[in-house]
Amino acid sequence: MTKRKRLDPEPCPALSPRAEAAIMRLAELLGRQIARELHEEQNRQREQKDDPARQP
Repeated sequence: MTKRKRLDPEPCPALSPRAEAAIMRLAELLGRQIARELHEEQNRQREQKDDPARQP
């Protein structure tokens, strides 16, 4: 068994309020995109279930 190298417990540099706001905005946009894609996939599955003739 090999020893794992430990990272120095050096804290990350503080983010500026502008950088933090940008990160939060990106996280919000990513969350919306994931939710939209899940919703679209659920709709496709529901349509295929309701109309078997439309299945590829």
